[in-house]
Amino acid sequence: MWFVKRKINTAMNTIFKNILLTLILGGIVQVAFGNGSNPAMPGNTFGDETEDSSVVFVREKVLNSDVMPDLTMNSSAELIEEDGKTFYKVCSNTLTELTFTNTSTTIADNAIYTLDWGDGTPAFTGTTWTSLNHLYSVGLWKLTYTIVSVSGYSASKTIDIYVGSNPAVSLGSPGNTDNCSNTPLTFPISGTENNPPGTIYTISFNDGTPPQVFNHPPPPSVTHEFASTSCGVTSYNGTSPYPNSFSASIVASNMCGVSAVNVVPIYVSTAPVVDFDIPKATVATNTSICFTNTTTGYVNEGANCKVVPKQVWTITPATGFSLLSGTLGNDFGQDNSNLWIKGSDVICPIFTVPGTYTIRLRVDTKRCGNDQIEKTICVEAPLVPLFDLDANSGCSPLEVIATDKTSLTSTCTSTYKWTVSYIPGNCGTTPAVWSFANGTKSTSKNPAFKFVTPGTYAIKLAITNSAGTKYLEKTVVVKQPPTVAIDEIPDFCGTATIHPVAAVNACSPVSDNLSYEWEFPGGNPTTANTLDPGLINYTVVGDYVAKLKVTNSCGTTLAESNSFSVHPIPFIDNVESKLF
Repeated sequence: MWFVKRKINTAMNTIFKNILLTLILGGIVQVAFGNGSNPAMPGNTFGDETEDSSVVFVREKVLNSDVMPDLTMNSSAELIEEDGKTFYKVCSNTLTELTFTNTSTTIADNAIYTLDWGDGTPAFTGTTWTSLNHLYSVGLWKLTYTIVSVSGYSASKTIDIYVGSNPAVSLGSPGNTDNCSNTPLTFPISGTENNPPGTIYTISFNDGTPPQVFNHPPPPSVTHEFASTSCGVTSYNGTSPYPNSFSASIVASNMCGVSAVNVVPIYVSTAPVVDFDIPKATVATNTSICFTNTTTGYVNEGANCKVVPKQVWTITPATGFSLLSGTLGNDFGQDNSNLWIKGSDVICPIFTVPGTYTIRLRVDTKRCGNDQIEKTICVEAPLVPLFDLDANSGCSPLEVIATDKTSLTSTCTSTYKWTVSYIPGNCGTTPAVWSFANGTKSTSKNPAFKFVTPGTYAIKLAITNSAGTKYLEKTVVVKQPPTVAIDEIPDFCGTATIHPVAAVNACSPVSDNLSYEWEFPGGNPTTANTLDPGLINYTVVGDYVAKLKVTNSCGTTLAESNSFSVHPIPFIDNVESKLF
C-alpha cells in the first residue's frame, strides 16, 4: 500500500486519477517514494504516512467503494418495449442523428465509459461524458454501453436502436383467379426493397391453411394451391364482400407500423365427384333396371356455385337393349360440353340379349376437366339345366357321379343345389340310407352319391341365376339280390309227391330277368329251372331237403327247405291169431 504525503493539488488530482484508471484497466504504474529529495512530481514529496491525512481519505474512499455502475441514459429516440425487448425507435427513412445524455447515478464512481454504436463506426471511450450525438442509417442496430468504476467494477448493457419507417409492400394477382382446386397460383411480392431489417411479412390464405411468415427481405413470390372449393366462403376487400371466393393477403409489420394488401376475389372450383347407382350387378333378360346419376358437387362459374353440370350416358355394346325411360344424351366425342346433348338423371334400359354391358356416365366439370365413371352389369338369360349320371341303376351299395352339362355362356352367376328323394322298392324301405360321396356336397357342381337302401332315387338339380331357378330331375334304381323262401314241406309215409312253392322277391325291376335252379336230391325229377318246379316224387324212404337258387343281375340267393322225411308204411303181422 502506498499513501500520498501531502494534499494533492489540481495537477496531481489528474495524475492520481489516471494512475487509478491505469491500475483498474490492468496497467503497471511505477511510483517512486522519497524523503523530499526525490519527489515524484515537482512541488510534491512522498514520505511516510504521517503527513497530510486528507489525501489518505481520498485513497481510502477509493479502496472502500463497492457501488456498481449505473447504466441509465436518455435518448432523443422513443423508448419502447416490443416482445419483451427494449428499443430506441425513430420512425424515419433517412440518415438520422440521435442524441444520448448521461443520466448515471454513479458518475462520482464511474472511471471510464464505452459506447459501441453497433453500426461499424468507431466506439466512444472516455472518462466522462454528458451528451453525445450519433448518426444512424435506416436499420436495426445494437448499442453496447459499458461503464467501469474506479474500484474495478464493470457493468454493460445492449440497447436496440431501430431507425425506419412503416413498411411498404405489394401482393400481385397471379392473373388466373377463377380456377380449379390444386392449381398452383403464384403471387408476386414487390415494393419491399426500402423496408428496414426487422420487418416481418405474413402471407395468409383464408382456406384454413396456416400463414407463411418471412423476415425481411421476403421472397419475390409465394405459390399456393387451394385444395377445396371457395363455395360458401365470403372474402372482403375492405368492407366490400365477395361471396363464394377466397382471398390472399400480405401484412408487412415493423415497429413503425403495418401495411396490408389483399388479392380478392379468388374463385376456386373442385371437380364434381362422378358416380351413379347400379342397383345390382346382374339382371335377367327382358327385365327393366334403372341407373341413377348420384354425382355430387358443382363447378362454380365465378360466384355462382349452383351450376348443374351436363351428363351423358353410354351403354356398350350399343345393341341388345332398349330404353324403357330416360335419355342417354350424346357428347359427339367432344370435350366441349356446349356441343353435348344432355342425358337424363335416370335411365331405365331393358336388355334383351344376354352378356356383359359397360355403363359409362360422363359429366362436364367445366374448366376442371371432364370426368367419367364406368361400371359393368351382367345380363343373364334363364338357365337350362343339364347333367349326366354315370349310372342310372345298379346294385347296392351303388355310387353314382353326376356331371353338370349346363351351358353357362349366357350367365355370369350360377348356384347349384342338389336334392334327393326316395321311393321304396326293390326290397328297400324307409328310411333310406344314402349320402354324398367323395367329399362333395349339395352345392357342388359335380356331386357324387352313395345309395345303400334299394329302391328308386330321384336326383334333382336346381340351378339359379338372376333369371330364376330351373330344375332337372333324373332317377336312379338301386337293386339287390333276390329274397327266397320255400314253403314248409310235410313228412310222408311210403312214398311222397310234393309240389314245392317258393316266395321269391326279385328286389329288382320287372325287366330284370330271374333264373331259377331247383335241386331235389333223391327226388324225381332231381332239378327244375322254373319258379314252379311241378310235382316231385320220392319213392325211397329217407330224409330230404329241397334247394332253390334264384339269380338276378345283382347275384344269387340260395334257399333250402325244411328237412322232410318219407317214412316206411307200418306193417301188422298175424293180428287175428293174436287176438284170440
